[in-house]
Amino acid sequence: ASVKEELQDFMEDYAYYGVAAINNRNIEFVEDYLSKDGPKLQESIDYIFELEKKGIKEDYISSVVTNVVDKGSNTYEVTTTEAFTIYYPDSQQDKKYNTVTLVKKVDNRWLVHQLVSTKEI
Repeated sequence: ASVKEELQDFMEDYAYYGVAAINNRNIEFVEDYLSKDGPKLQESIDYIFELEKKGIKEDYISSVVTNVVDKGSNTYEVTTTEAFTIYYPDSQQDKKYNTVTLVKKVDNRWLVHQLVSTKEI
């Protein structure tokens, strides 16, 4: 499979299990998709805690890889368009985001290393 195809499968799984981590308030659902030495692990823990305080849950809808840039050293900048249903305590909304993520290949496994940017569209 091409790198883009591999990353498509990985990013779908990562987004799906990220939502499971949010809804179960437990980083263990997504931890295996995150590099241990990057900022994304702590950011994810903080994000789960923040959404728990606000009473927010989500449903994963889709994640499509729209661009992949090889940054060298088995690191790639991956741009995705993602869709979720966000459940607030008093309402729900479907939202889409353009997200740029640094992903590394370590020991033949993809790992999310760093969130570069995310923007609602």
